[in-house]
Amino acid sequence: MRFQKPLFLLAILSLSLFASAAQKGHDATLTVGVQGGSGVAASDISVTLGGKGAALVAAPVPKSLIVPDLQLDQYTTELPEAVQSPIIFVFDAMDTREIEERDMRKHVLKFMADAAAKKQAVGLVMMYRDGVFAIHDYRMGSAVLAAALAKANGGSAPSVPGAEQRVAIEAKLLAEFAKGTYSTQASDNTVLLTTLDAPVLMMQEVGAALRDLPGRKAIVWVTAGVPFEIEERDHSLTTHLELNSGVAVNGASVTSTKRTATDDQIRKLQPMWRATLNNLWDSGTAVYPVEARSNFSPPAGRVYTSTMTQVAEMTGGKAFYGSNDPSSFFNSIVSDNANSIRVAFPIEGSNDNWQKLNVTSPKGKVFAPTGMFVPPDRSADDLRKNAISTALNSRFGFGGMPFRLTLGDQGASGAKKTVNFVVFLPPNAGFVDEKTGEINLDIAAVAYGKKSEKAGTMAAAVATKVPTEAVKQIGEMGSKLSQKIDLPPGDYTLRVVVRDNLNGRVGSIEARVEVK
Repeated sequence: MRFQKPLFLLAILSLSLFASAAQKGHDATLTVGVQGGSGVAASDISVTLGGKGAALVAAPVPKSLIVPDLQLDQYTTELPEAVQSPIIFVFDAMDTREIEERDMRKHVLKFMADAAAKKQAVGLVMMYRDGVFAIHDYRMGSAVLAAALAKANGGSAPSVPGAEQRVAIEAKLLAEFAKGTYSTQASDNTVLLTTLDAPVLMMQEVGAALRDLPGRKAIVWVTAGVPFEIEERDHSLTTHLELNSGVAVNGASVTSTKRTATDDQIRKLQPMWRATLNNLWDSGTAVYPVEARSNFSPPAGRVYTSTMTQVAEMTGGKAFYGSNDPSSFFNSIVSDNANSIRVAFPIEGSNDNWQKLNVTSPKGKVFAPTGMFVPPDRSADDLRKNAISTALNSRFGFGGMPFRLTLGDQGASGAKKTVNFVVFLPPNAGFVDEKTGEINLDIAAVAYGKKSEKAGTMAAAVATKVPTEAVKQIGEMGSKLSQKIDLPPGDYTLRVVVRDNLNGRVGSIEARVEVK
């Protein structure tokens, strides 16, 4: 399938900062789009970090790989069409009641239907205490989404050869989402059991998953409450202030305020906050907070809207509040993400404090993060372990490393069964260094039971160099890697992760496995 150009041809200049790979002595990467047309070069962009200008060079752009027809018991991270600049809608069930998001669900589903018709990549997830839950996987493509939406609305779903089962699954999920089944059913006077770290970890997780896809990406965070604040002086994360009327002194009550967490608790949050911002910048992902409100909702408080705006500005996005019709706002996100170019610049000498970032271009308006935290130096092995762990523990699909998963037969292994499977790396996967013949892969898997308990794990590494003849053969035919995992009888969700350690790309696949 040919790559589809975005419908909105007049893109606003937009960029995101890729920072987890941008340690001291390394390069930071920006993804940039320019208002008014394409053909933008690195020379059209000017970057100042911490008051110092930076020399820019063009950076490699990730590519989407198109999926072939699959057989039964086959799964893939390859895509049914070229994916550029996906938009991921995240409904915050921790901080939002069903009635508050009811109107927003209708607007999002309408936007998704329009996006499917225009082949704009879009995803939909719910956010809970234990992570995110996918309603529509952005990797399934516009044909599956269009058919699933039609079926969910009770209409006649167009045929999607080879994806009938996925259409049926997503249609059921979308129908339940539209009814509010997955939302928090609570009255206005019910206190929601929110957590400070849930939205922060969501941003970190989704940002990491989108890292290796081309273009500028967006997380649209639909929420009725932000459980944290951001310090103006240093952009650190903190908690809300609570009012304490105190004890009467000489007949008068002394009023004071304090944070809802201790100084030690707040201090321990900072590495998580910085890691989240790093993942967002590294993946080229901006956050667009959207206020969920009903027609009877009171105006959002100043602290709430201020934090929404700060999160948006720190990642290069925009905030939306004060209205329950976000249609034009959603369309503007597509415009923000069009016509992107990636550039890189060195950041040697930057300190660990918040560094103000200023980006300009003579060709148009700029959407950019307002600054960055330079990550601490980390070893390649540390980055590798963290990336694999994040993908293994995430229910959000990682689409950066193309591979196919084929489930095989099962053999006896004591009280358990050995489940065999094959990881196939397609010819265009680009996992072999064509000059040196080096291959460096990690393959890991975990099986989850019905209550999300871990029932089994496996891990394997492929680190070798192949001769020139083998490089050519792999480039023409791909490569198969046979793997296995031991599991007791039961029904499982098997999550398989592949990481290319030469460039950091990660892909993940989930498959249903029945062990008898």
